[in-house]
Amino acid sequence: SDQLQVPETLITQLDNGIRVVSQETYGQMTTFGLLTGVGSRHEPKPGIVHTLETMAFGATEHYDGMTITNLLQDWGATRFVSHSREQTLHCIDILRPNVDAGMELLAEVVLEPKFGESLEEFYFALDTMAFQAQEQIPQ
Repeated sequence: SDQLQVPETLITQLDNGIRVVSQETYGQMTTFGLLTGVGSRHEPKPGIVHTLETMAFGATEHYDGMTITNLLQDWGATRFVSHSREQTLHCIDILRPNVDAGMELLAEVVLEPKFGESLEEFYFALDTMAFQAQEQIPQ
C-alpha cells in the first residue's frame, strides 16, 4: 500500500515518571511541548500566570531573549505558550532535523528561566498584556 497509515497515538512513560505522548504525522515539522500542572488557580495573586506566559522564552541561564528568538528562526521554529486554570503548555513547532536542539532549548526555558535580571523585560511583558486586554474593534 502506497498510502500513509493513520497515525497511531502512543503514550509511554519514562523511568523518571514523565509521560510522553507521540504521534507520527509524516510532515517536515514536528511539534513538541511540555504540559505542567500549574495554572491560574494556583497563583497567589491574579495575573501572575499570564505574566509568566508572556515572559516565557525570554532569558534563561545560557541565553538572552533575543538569542532564543534568533535560534528559533535559524531552526525554522515557532513557539507558543498557553495556560488554563489547571495547566500551562510550552510548545515548539520545528523542522525535524532541529528537534534535539529545540528540545534542549525547551527544557532550559521551562526549567531555568531567568526573571528579574532586567526590568525592561518585565515592563515589555506588562505592555504586551495591556495591548492584549484592549478591546479590538473589528474593521
